[in-house]
Amino acid sequence: MDKLIWYVKQLLPLTYRTQYVEKSETHFCVWRMWFGRCFDIYDVAISRTTHTTEEDFQHFLSYSGFRGDEENLRSAYFAGAGR
Repeated sequence: MDKLIWYVKQLLPLTYRTQYVEKSETHFCVWRMWFGRCFDIYDVAISRTTHTTEEDFQHFLSYSGFRGDEENLRSAYFAGAGR
């Protein structure tokens, strides 16, 4: 049954989101996957020296379609930028 669900999910272009730290940069990544292939990849890398703005953050939110605790994401987003 699990395998059947996996195959059905492959037929839909689903959106995935993640956040990770690599080499003192915080990455926020949003991508779509269809038939096991990634496309429409949007990766924002924020280094400790990057100056980010509220406008950058709002752009990321609108693109990613994020629905959830915006304040926690905001604090992680700006903490990654060294604020």
